[in-house]
Amino acid sequence: MNLIGAERICAMDSAEVDRLAQLLFEYQISSNKLEHCAAMLVFGSHDERVAHYAAKLYRQGWSSKIVFTGGLGRITKRLWHESEADRFARIAEQEQVPASAILRENKSRNTAENIRNIQKLLKQEGLEEKKLLVIERPYRALRTRVTLTCQWPKLDFIISSLPLTYEEYAHWYESGRAPISKHEFISILVGDTQRNLIYPSRGWQDPVEIPEVVLSAAHELARQGYTEQLLSNVSSW
Repeated sequence: MNLIGAERICAMDSAEVDRLAQLLFEYQISSNKLEHCAAMLVFGSHDERVAHYAAKLYRQGWSSKIVFTGGLGRITKRLWHESEADRFARIAEQEQVPASAILRENKSRNTAENIRNIQKLLKQEGLEEKKLLVIERPYRALRTRVTLTCQWPKLDFIISSLPLTYEEYAHWYESGRAPISKHEFISILVGDTQRNLIYPSRGWQDPVEIPEVVLSAAHELARQGYTEQLLSNVSSW
């Protein structure tokens, strides 16, 4: 798809936008059955509900440690003055997770930095060879999985995602309670689909099949103006 000089159209019926966006959302879902692990690894983002979900799993006994990772990313650097990891850790403490059970990696700005910094932290804590329960947003789970298998091939992990549907996410963004707009949420879905296509050739993710219907949906949404989270140095995909 060539986006050079593309105009922002956004004239598509909202129901059709939702249909296409739901294809991208459901394509990214990649969760496992819950099992006890030595520690949880929680990737930060603008969605604080992930921190609440991790705290709930801790209280239920699924792990005895929580590692929150994330500095300030593309979106959160304009929302907050504290790192994603620090913000999520504060939420977890408010949800009855003891500070002694929490580890923080609060310097990384992207997933690759997340992984490098987490490896160092877990080694210091004697957890580098333990099984991890990775906590993610459902629409980021597949990308996180193939990034971990590529950049940390020896890691033993499972993924559990916030148990919400596309409709529930869309309603949250439409309600005004979310920290970003629904337009930007859909732009994230488009951008992550593009990254699943581009990043394997750069050695940043393992290859993953993208069904033609999913790629076509991403292209159509990009033509409709959902482009904020596309890679700036890629003109054709």
